[in-house]
Amino acid sequence: MNRLICIFLTNNMANDDRDFLLKLPRDLHKIYRDKKAALIKDNDAKWSDGQHSSKKHTGIDLDTDHNRILNACIFPFVQQNRLTQELNYAYIRSSPLSEFGVKNVDFLLASKTDDVVIFGEAKGTIANPRAVIAEYKERIKIIEEKSSYIKNMLPGTKSLEYVLGVPSDRAMEMSKAIARSSADIILWQVGIWSGDKLSLVVPSTDDSTRQKMMHSNNALNKELGNEGVPTSTNFKTFYHESHPVTKMTVLTSIDSESESFTFDDLKLHIIDELDNTPDTEITTITKQIMEWAIDIGFVRCLDDETYKIQSRFKHAGARYNELKIKWINRRIEIEKELDLRQKLEELQTELSVQHTSLEDY
Repeated sequence: MNRLICIFLTNNMANDDRDFLLKLPRDLHKIYRDKKAALIKDNDAKWSDGQHSSKKHTGIDLDTDHNRILNACIFPFVQQNRLTQELNYAYIRSSPLSEFGVKNVDFLLASKTDDVVIFGEAKGTIANPRAVIAEYKERIKIIEEKSSYIKNMLPGTKSLEYVLGVPSDRAMEMSKAIARSSADIILWQVGIWSGDKLSLVVPSTDDSTRQKMMHSNNALNKELGNEGVPTSTNFKTFYHESHPVTKMTVLTSIDSESESFTFDDLKLHIIDELDNTPDTEITTITKQIMEWAIDIGFVRCLDDETYKIQSRFKHAGARYNELKIKWINRRIEIEKELDLRQKLEELQTELSVQHTSLEDY
């Protein structure tokens, strides 16, 4: 959202005030101004209590947790190991159906020697296992509807598998919920506290349910079973559907070799983060990140082609914290103005109805 929006809203409210007061009888002007002043006071108190800031911090933290699990699910499939060298699996891309603008899963894997492709969803936090399964089932329906597109994109594909990656401390609960639901979902767990391992959760249930929760490729089951494979939670900085703050993190070190940077410099960083993404989509995401950063005052335009980071810091970690605060403050500023505008419109409607009722009487 453009930095001018709050100025626009403020000016617009002033203009609306003027137009409204011209239509309102003078004996109601003071009532309106008094009620408006009270609304502004209440609105200021509401948006300065710290709760809104806390919720936004939580949203960013949840996205960080999600990215850690997502990174761990993908990382082994881009390394030189048995998964990639002997079983020929590879990470294709994140948000594999983003071009359709539909509810998406997180990643896509495929093997050159297997006719099955794997769609994956990562969950950093799980409040309700049944809700997670229900949501995934809806996304599986969408994938199945697009199966012909997927098979054209990856020739030789005959069937699809669906993986859910979760933290190891929620794996047992999630496995039982999947078994009860009879969903065709294969569960992976990320043992972050045990040396960053990715492993298959083998259900202790009857044979038919167990089969539905295992890969059709027994070699893959074996490789991911037992102790799992080494992985890392620090692979990509962000993905297609990451939080805006997470996406803008790429800017925190973009000027490490120069005092300024260009649009194309940023675009190269985005290409590196989002594998196998069409150029048009890369350009759109690059523009979006630049607009967000300029809007919150983290980036300044030097001229038509050159930009500069606006920060007191050089260290990427300190810049990230500054970026996060700027984003949160800006969002609260915008939402506060929109909230006040809505309340003033309701007040104007209330007094207009009161005036009309008096005229009718």
